[in-house]
Amino acid sequence: MHILRIISLGILCIAVTACTTGPRGDRNSVVSGMGAKQDPEGLVEVGKGFERAGDYVGALSMYQQALQKSPEMIKAQLGIARVLDSAGRADEAASILRRLEGLHPENKAIKRQLAFTYASMRRFDAALAVATKLIVDAEYTPIIHTEDGMPTETGDFLLLDLAGRLSEVTGQSANARDFYDKSLAITPSALQPVQHLALSFALDGNFDTAVAMLQPPLRFPPTKEDAQRTLALIYGLSDQPEAAYEITRALDGMEKAAESRSFYILLPSLPKAMQAEAVLFGGLEKDKLDQYFENVS
Repeated sequence: MHILRIISLGILCIAVTACTTGPRGDRNSVVSGMGAKQDPEGLVEVGKGFERAGDYVGALSMYQQALQKSPEMIKAQLGIARVLDSAGRADEAASILRRLEGLHPENKAIKRQLAFTYASMRRFDAALAVATKLIVDAEYTPIIHTEDGMPTETGDFLLLDLAGRLSEVTGQSANARDFYDKSLAITPSALQPVQHLALSFALDGNFDTAVAMLQPPLRFPPTKEDAQRTLALIYGLSDQPEAAYEITRALDGMEKAAESRSFYILLPSLPKAMQAEAVLFGGLEKDKLDQYFENVS
């Protein structure tokens, strides 16, 4: 099989986790301008701003400063764990979170982040177990914010969306769609559950329904580009790699599109669980691909 065997997680920036590269600016001037907010709470808020802008170095610095001032501060430790996870250091993030969970076993914000971090580590069963327990315990109540400001009940549509993706990759499509529906019921304007629900239908071979679901976000300028990326994945799943390639070329240019072509060619031949992982979690790990090629050779 003469197909590229390694699909990097960076081949395709799927809208599952938006790639943001906001302006960094002068961190020191931003922080010095906070004045009275140099308390730990203020530092955490500044860190969140850096984190939202994709400046993980700046965010980590703020969270670490907050932790120096308040060594037991849960919000600062959660911030550090989130940044480490986003920076590809999920193992370190999980170590922090498991320690925190041992100290604060009833804290749902910790468990919530642990579910996302386990997903980053491709520990899908463990992630689903944590996410599902949070959702079941909450009984689909409205958003409830914990003392450290994180939405942890099922009003958090992202947790429901994560549970949907995890269900999909573990072979539970019906449960996945139920989670996506509940996510959309809470936040009807959210794009992620729409994208993932469309991909769920595509993974089952129902491509017409998948494409139809994307029509509203494709017509809406703020969501058009992300919806196009999802459409490219659907074309890839439906064995139309050239159509997928053309979308990627229009969005990202010739070089990145050329890198993604092997991905689109390979995608329809993969087992469904691997397809789900590839399109819902940003790619496939090299070891898993190597094992697949050994089994089919």
